[in-house]
Amino acid sequence: MTKLKIKVISWGQLPFKFDRSKIENWKSDIFEIVGAIETHQINKGSDGEFHEYYDQTVLDDMPDPDCDFMVAMTNVPLENNWYSRRLADKIVCFSFFELADILRPNNIPLENLVFRLLYAYSLIYKRFRNRLPSSTEPTNFTHADTRQCLFDFNGIKSEIIFSTVKPTLCDECYFKLQQEKVSKETLETIRKELKKVDRPFYYRLTDFFKEKPFIAFGLSALLAIFLGIVGSVIYDTWIKELIK
Repeated sequence: MTKLKIKVISWGQLPFKFDRSKIENWKSDIFEIVGAIETHQINKGSDGEFHEYYDQTVLDDMPDPDCDFMVAMTNVPLENNWYSRRLADKIVCFSFFELADILRPNNIPLENLVFRLLYAYSLIYKRFRNRLPSSTEPTNFTHADTRQCLFDFNGIKSEIIFSTVKPTLCDECYFKLQQEKVSKETLETIRKELKKVDRPFYYRLTDFFKEKPFIAFGLSALLAIFLGIVGSVIYDTWIKELIK
């Protein structure tokens, strides 16, 4: 399987505590991140009354992609307040605007959103015979209902939390992509790799105990008993001898 070569850049400053190294060092059999994430300055002012940037303004500010396709990350609002815009055959831009404030309270790493989009656009690139369709080109790869799928539309931005923790390919998208000549091996590899797109272990453990309070209580009781026994043994074995 030939890996796609993807360039990732920052267009302007990214949200605080975004970890570029997680993206740069991600291991995938589907794509390869080319080089380090470079920062490019925003050279133009916004277009709309809500300070959004129109597609052409963003595209005019993009460097030439020397790869299969390039993903530009930003933190400013984009046209129609979409969080992602396909700008050209090889360029896509997405924004953390409003999304960072949704992901952080839910303890979801901002990098998870990047991974979700990298996998989604890799499939779109393959589906459209090695190119990205423009934002104005009719497509049918998203669905309105939220299924924890790469191709959830997320018209309500808060629903992004469901597809940034262990996202997957729903069965409908899986079979549609197969019909459009994306190999089963590619789809199965992506499903497997997406399982790694998760929250940190601490928050997964916290959620587990919230959902299973009786287990949490039982483990706490067992731990208290265990520590009591250990403390008693230490006292009888060493401390009592020391204070004789």
